[in-house]
Amino acid sequence: MRRTIGIKRVNCFKGIFVNGRIRPIEKSARLTKMGYDKNGRTRIWIIFRKEAGVLIIVYLSLALIVLAIASFVVSAFRTIKMIKGSLVDFSKTAAKIRKRIEGIIKEKNQLTKNIENIQQDFYQKKEKVQDAVLRVQSVKISLQEALYKAKEIFKSARERA
Repeated sequence: MRRTIGIKRVNCFKGIFVNGRIRPIEKSARLTKMGYDKNGRTRIWIIFRKEAGVLIIVYLSLALIVLAIASFVVSAFRTIKMIKGSLVDFSKTAAKIRKRIEGIIKEKNQLTKNIENIQQDFYQKKEKVQDAVLRVQSVKISLQEALYKAKEIFKSARERA
């Protein structure tokens, strides 16, 4: 004779019907899988108690923590990869800026030399102009003296004549 196991409500909690007798399941027990035998009668396959449910919650929590850590690691690797690319771009940009600065410094030095040459040329020309002015003034004074002497000579020649 086959044993038939069924489920029946007894005093607001479930019980197992085994060979005509109702055996109560603890109030904390939970039926999770049910099936049918060949005759179509209900059979209980697995009964999990409340403690097993707590273990399931613990295992699910651990799985969730492992999943969170894995997603954190993946996110960290992606961020590191992105940062490495950014740092490479940053170093290339810094090198370009450094080259531009060196070019600007060379241009500044060249302009400084040009300005110094222009200033030196200006001072030389200024000295030449001042020398020319002094010569003109000396020529003017010499000419005035010669004219004065010539007037004196003409006056003395008229008085004799």
